[in-house]
Amino acid sequence: HVFSGIYKGKRVAIKVVSSRSNLKSDLEPAFADFRREVWMMCSVRHKYLVAPLGFSLQPLALMLEWMDAGDLCR
Repeated sequence: HVFSGIYKGKRVAIKVVSSRSNLKSDLEPAFADFRREVWMMCSVRHKYLVAPLGFSLQPLALMLEWMDAGDLCR
């Protein structure tokens, strides 16, 4: 799920990772995918990619710069 929010006076996108349940067997793959995504987003900088601004471990969430034009599907 992706939400909008305000951080330091600027609009941001907040991507929250949800798991099907709270079982450890379901959370481990979700955390591994989240960790990989955070590492990749922080490793790559390009003017055509949204920049990561932060992340949270509880809940698993990634904060990204907001793009006014919407997503690639619209």
